[in-house]
Amino acid sequence: DYLWQKEGRTPGPEGSAMAGESQPGPEAGPNGTLPESPLRAKKLNPILIRQRQERRNELEEEIARCETEIATCELDQAHFKSAEESIRLAKCLDEHRTRLGEMMKEWEQIAVELEEPGKAMVSDRE
Repeated sequence: DYLWQKEGRTPGPEGSAMAGESQPGPEAGPNGTLPESPLRAKKLNPILIRQRQERRNELEEEIARCETEIATCELDQAHFKSAEESIRLAKCLDEHRTRLGEMMKEWEQIAVELEEPGKAMVSDRE
């Protein structure tokens, strides 16, 4: 009954298909999986797409700020003040570079999802 309703069909008069009757169901594709309906492949969640675009824009701004902070730390490191200051700047550089790498990975993932919306956006809703 569930599959019949899912396909948009109505069950028989008894509420379910008759026992002797074979039920036509979706045919399996060549790789053994059920083919996606064309309507489902086209349905993209516009809210999710907009959220991803906003996050991508936020990341781009954060990446630019982080790169500026790295450049500032590198310039400060060029002018020696003290050993403690050099150690602090080296730690600061490592933290910024680590954070930059993480943000770049997230930005790349979002960019790929936005380029191939049929794959990523439909699978996220399920």
